[in-house]
Amino acid sequence: MRNTEVAYHEAGHAVIAHVLGFRVRRVTIVPDDKSQGRMIWDKLPVRDRDLGWSDLRPHQRQRLEDWIIVALAGPLAMRHSNPRSHWKKSGTGYGKFMHKGADFQIVGELIDILHDDRAVACAYWGYVRARTEALVKKRWAWIDRSLTTCSNMGLSMTISESLILWG
Repeated sequence: MRNTEVAYHEAGHAVIAHVLGFRVRRVTIVPDDKSQGRMIWDKLPVRDRDLGWSDLRPHQRQRLEDWIIVALAGPLAMRHSNPRSHWKKSGTGYGKFMHKGADFQIVGELIDILHDDRAVACAYWGYVRARTEALVKKRWAWIDRSLTTCSNMGLSMTISESLILWG
């Protein structure tokens, strides 16, 4: 991926995470051995595959849905900036089991936690994707401004620098 694609991807994650009330600590498009960019944030620590929709409290379900939207926001911001980009294969994630398109892998795992019925999960996928696309479109000016600022600041921003951009 080009730096511009990575920047839109990470800015999409960061802006939407901020909008949904998550604390974003840092955004970078400096590559390392695990990824080409990264957003460091405080997220809901739910990765237990034994949990189901009925086992979660309402606020936990909402935060899990918000986490899904944040995961989708990176690739969908890439697509918004350039529909011909490789947005479906973005998000290499971290860890030995993550692969190209890891954002979608994460989304699938989280939706599986929420809905074990396949038909419901597919319908829910469509809903969160539409909601994410609407958020990306609504906050596009912030995403675009973040890209410019991140590029001008040496490819990395702290949370205090990003808050100046996002209000």
